[in-house]
Amino acid sequence: MQIPEDKKQMLADWLSTCLSKKAYCKQHNIRYHYFDYWHRRSKLPEKPKAQDTSVFKEIIVKQDSYPVEILFPNGVKVNLEKASAEFIRQLVR
Repeated sequence: MQIPEDKKQMLADWLSTCLSKKAYCKQHNIRYHYFDYWHRRSKLPEKPKAQDTSVFKEIIVKQDSYPVEILFPNGVKVNLEKASAEFIRQLVR
């Protein structure tokens, strides 16, 4: 069975986004089961699962000290003119 050109374009558009099938369908007002049907018919691969972006990443520090401002939920603000990278690292642990 041939896939209509508009369905191919829809799938290509989805693949170029970072949206899941459900999110894409909701955003474009498409019924999910129709979208999934055309995706399965196209034999295009599934998108890889999104990676967890909430993980801390290593950063490279190039300066000896930095100005630091810490704002607490109760509104208290602490300003440090110079804080070493090691001191900042200990604060966030």
